[in-house]
Amino acid sequence: MITEEDYICEACFDVSMQSINAQIHGNNECHPSACSSRLGHTQVCPVCGRSLLNRQSDHIHKENPSSLTLRMINLIRATVAPRQISQYDRVCHACWLRFKRQALLTQQQDERRGLEGDETPHGQEEVEQPVDAVHVPELQPPPFLASTDERDSSVESVAAPEMLVATTQLQAGATKMQMEAAKVQITLLFGK
Repeated sequence: MITEEDYICEACFDVSMQSINAQIHGNNECHPSACSSRLGHTQVCPVCGRSLLNRQSDHIHKENPSSLTLRMINLIRATVAPRQISQYDRVCHACWLRFKRQALLTQQQDERRGLEGDETPHGQEEVEQPVDAVHVPELQPPPFLASTDERDSSVESVAAPEMLVATTQLQAGATKMQMEAAKVQITLLFGK
């Protein structure tokens, strides 16, 4: 599933549009299950999207991984979610090193805090303290309302349709900019 926030190359965009058009017109010759071997990139880093064909890469799943490698795998999974990682997936070496640095940093921070195996620092016990009732002041309306009559009205009645239109236009502009950036990258890579 491709969302507006995703970055895809022009070739993948064209293939997905052909697939959608074929499904709309009832043509099953390019149904994803019928031509799955032709669709998408198989030699691409799932994190950064760089080609792995002429680049050093590392398998994500390892046999008998260390605790550091497990941390790295969890970081990679969190980054590429909701995509699932298979045992055959690889990442480029640059991304592998980046996740290794992140895993080392979190491991060192956990060791400094004393969280390695023990949730509370040594010599300290958690003591349950009684909680006093906290007074929460009434929320005040935003200061940008002009008169006191408007301040007394509910927030729901102060709808700003101009904001919705501006937000939609901003999102459409961002999508166009993403497509243009992808076109520039493809042009730089392939020289077309």
